Amino acid sequence: MISDDDLRLWIKPVEDEELEVLRRLEKAAVAACQKITGRYLGAVATVTETITWRGWPLSLANEPLGGVVTSVEEWSSGAWFVVASTGYSVHGPFIYNQSSATSAARPGRYRVTYQAGYTQLDDPNAWAAPDDIQQAVLFLVGHWYENREAVTVGPSGNEVPLTAHALLSNHARMFA
Repeated sequence: MISDDDLRLWIKPVEDEELEVLRRLEKAAVAACQKITGRYLGAVATVTETITWRGWPLSLANEPLGGVVTSVEEWSSGAWFVVASTGYSVHGPFIYNQSSATSAARPGRYRVTYQAGYTQLDDPNAWAAPDDIQQAVLFLVGHWYENREAVTVGPSGNEVPLTAHALLSNHARMFA
């Protein structure tokens, strides 16, 4: 969540009763940013991804907090089977195969569960997302707040949404 003070600085003037509207717009903006980047950008939460194997390493949408994944499972013979923690290692958003066993070269599906997000543990109201993500959210909130109608009359442009896309391009999901 962006602080009330930052929202008030970005969108002037803002009355207290308008903060609720801005918070709804902020939630929608975070959801839009998540869709654009393919990453989870909310408060710290458990994320489960299903990944189709394209070769090693597996590429996660997010970097697991503390470099720790809760579980890695492989789909085989119609069921999910837990991969032993000695069979993989985690480096950033990538999972590397540490086993020369059966699945080392066989395509399949993997399900990975881990903690991701941007809320600081010492202050649950502080959103510690990178500055460019926070700025993209502010651009979208401001644009949607000022342009509340589906149709505008007169000159208009789309520069703000394009600016948000430019800021978010650094966070697009990458594949190994």
